[in-house]
Amino acid sequence: MLNLIQKKLQDRTCDQVMEFSWSALWNITDETPDNCQMFLNCRGMSLFLECLQEFPDKQELHRNMLGLLGNVAEVKALRPQLLTPQFITVF
Repeated sequence: MLNLIQKKLQDRTCDQVMEFSWSALWNITDETPDNCQMFLNCRGMSLFLECLQEFPDKQELHRNMLGLLGNVAEVKALRPQLLTPQFITVF
């Protein structure tokens, strides 16, 4: 899924594939700390920031992205990785 998102970012395309990819990640991270950790380990937050910057007006995309981020934030052990100056500014 992250590779699909990366490809869509390179193409500067926000379509159903992009939205579905974030939605699928939202679903597979739900109450699954290992998948949340994998998202962070695989540049997930960089892709998150790139998508916000590239597609600032895509509300459905943002909903899916923030849903996934909510799943990550629910994992107490992962919260420090979200509390960096870069991410706090965006949040």
